[in-house]
Amino acid sequence: MRNPTSKSKKPVFLAYLLVIAFIFSACSSRPKPEDTVKEFIKHINNYNAEACIDLLEPELANQTRASMSLGGLLSKKLTGIELDSNSLIALLPVLTAFLNLVGIGIDLPQWEAKNFSTVETGNKASVTCDMHVQTGDSTDSYVAIFDLVYGKGKWFISDMR
Repeated sequence: MRNPTSKSKKPVFLAYLLVIAFIFSACSSRPKPEDTVKEFIKHINNYNAEACIDLLEPELANQTRASMSLGGLLSKKLTGIELDSNSLIALLPVLTAFLNLVGIGIDLPQWEAKNFSTVETGNKASVTCDMHVQTGDSTDSYVAIFDLVYGKGKWFISDMR
């Protein structure tokens, strides 16, 4: 014979499970703003313009793509070959290697960010970091500030100083 109280406990137990599931889903962490900045710097060092642009706030990304498409049109006028923005950036290491081969020494910069500090207010954040830019034997250091906005489940860079 069944215990009559077990049936009444079932809805209460299910309600507890729903509350716990809701708490975990509501408290689940969203991405960190500094992770977007780190990813941006990684793409800069890999000369992946399109991946960098994808991390920008959509309006800024559209403006950047428009500006870079002008560079592609200019390359067509100068060389007869139209290149997209990613191709222009991707050619930098090849061009640098060629110039080094013929005796014109050029080093492309490598970027590194350290000591991140983030202030997050709602859907806006400001990430401050120590930026180090190494070109050949020379290293320049400065404090960089990235402003970000949150939308569509991720952080986008809206300004850099």
